[in-house]
Amino acid sequence: MNPSRLLLPVAALTFGLALSAFADEVQGVVDSVDSSANAVVVKDPASGTSRTVRVHPKVASGLGKGSVVKAKLKPGSDEADSVEVLLTR
Repeated sequence: MNPSRLLLPVAALTFGLALSAFADEVQGVVDSVDSSANAVVVKDPASGTSRTVRVHPKVASGLGKGSVVKAKLKPGSDEADSVEVLLTR
C-alpha cells in the first residue's frame, strides 16, 4: 500500500483527537432542573436534542425551566466549567 494514502486519514484522526481535548459547549433552553443532583437538562431547539449537564449547586438553584444558557464543559465530561445565562424566563 502507498504510504501517502495513509497520511490523510492519520492526519484527520490526529486532528480530530486534538479537537476533542478542548472543552465542549452546550447552548439551549433549560428543560428541567434537578437541584438534588445539581444537574440541568439543556435542549437545543434547532436539533431537538437534549443533554444533561452537571453544575455547581448555586448555579442549579438559580436556573429555571425556559432559561437560555450556554455552558462550557470540562473536556470529556458533562460537568460545566462555566454557565452563562443568556435569557431568563
